[in-house]
Amino acid sequence: MRRFNLLNEFRQVVRGFVDTLKIFKEVLPKRKSYKQVVLAAEFHISTDGAHNAVDDVRVLSKLVTAASVDQAVLLRHAKTVSQIIANENRLARKPTLAKELECLRPRASTSMISK
Repeated sequence: MRRFNLLNEFRQVVRGFVDTLKIFKEVLPKRKSYKQVVLAAEFHISTDGAHNAVDDVRVLSKLVTAASVDQAVLLRHAKTVSQIIANENRLARKPTLAKELECLRPRASTSMISK
């Protein structure tokens, strides 16, 4: 998005992201499957148009309502666009940082350097 100068426009349209898998594991524990089609069937929600992005979002919205997911849970699992970008930048720098910290190896454990 940066390469095509679309990041600002994207931020105007998208407020953030929520990992619904983590939410459903929290509010619907101990399920054998958390696949969208399985949960939808359990709540009698149609999955016509499955794997179409817009239809999948509609089904997820209905699942969130059917599972009684409250706003506090949604907010706790939400990530803003800025948080996602910052995390991506941190992950991209991780190999470089590990190389820079290699000089500490005689005094620091490998796990400390890799973190």
